[in-house]
Amino acid sequence: MKKLLALMLALTLTIGCACAEQILTAQPSDDQAARYAAGMALIAEGRYAEAYTAFLRLAGYEDADTKAYELGFANVAELRQLTETGALIVFDGAYGLVDFSSDTVTAPQWSEVRQLTEDRLAVKKGEAWGVVDLSGGVIFEPQWTDLSEAGGTVCVTCSMNRLGLVDVSGGTVLQLPVWSQIGQSYVDEEGTARLEAPVFCDGLIRARDTSGSWGYLNDQGEVKIAAQYADAREFSNGLAAVKTSAGIGTLIDTDGTEAYFTNESYFSYRYASDYARAQILLEEGDPAAAAQIFESLGDYSDAREQAEAARQAAGN
Repeated sequence: MKKLLALMLALTLTIGCACAEQILTAQPSDDQAARYAAGMALIAEGRYAEAYTAFLRLAGYEDADTKAYELGFANVAELRQLTETGALIVFDGAYGLVDFSSDTVTAPQWSEVRQLTEDRLAVKKGEAWGVVDLSGGVIFEPQWTDLSEAGGTVCVTCSMNRLGLVDVSGGTVLQLPVWSQIGQSYVDEEGTARLEAPVFCDGLIRARDTSGSWGYLNDQGEVKIAAQYADAREFSNGLAAVKTSAGIGTLIDTDGTEAYFTNESYFSYRYASDYARAQILLEEGDPAAAAQIFESLGDYSDAREQAEAARQAAGN
């Protein structure tokens, strides 16, 4: 806190002296609006040092003094561009935010920050993760031991080794953390959360409860098909491969209605389901994860060729 106060004091003195000098030396101009727009364009490009000077020279015009104050953090800390109108403030190993569009400053207080969506950030305070908007407004208070990347606007949460789902856009809890696995996200034997962005296939994602039974959740977090299967794969083209508690392989549709009843169908469609999920990951820009799935399919279809192409796309 003392270091933060020193930062604020140093920044205030820096801006105050600079503004006073600019007020004394600035000359009347009829193009202040144009110069203000040029300053905002510099912010959008992340050229904060130049923008700082530009707004100092506009002292007294609109909110130029405030903009100069915000940009002045670059003199005593680090500004890292997030968006055209927002940046991270990095000071003494902590992260804060400045939103130039709303003139909002959030003091450095988080140990880690990850961008989830265009306007949502995952932030870590102490040992807990939460979610804020680009102005520092709290969407979810820090409360989870881990948080996945976003699949659209949905993230997997982890708390006490159990998984849930949240919509970070609307600030809505879709599923409380009561599942042992959701999609490809799980907690390993050492208690480490292995979280991936949720992928909803045909609007559904598989989920395993604490008893080991599998079911399916929809993208609103509702239990669409109750947990009842010994094994389950993701949906593809309206069907998913599952194995009943009696060990019988079958296919179900998105309502949970059985379609085929042979183990042969189960295994062949299991491969097709995994193949389709790998293709979705490719389309979503995650070739490394897609390559792992293609490799697990062995000689199925053109999985080996697809795995090689995905590895090359991932730079491996």
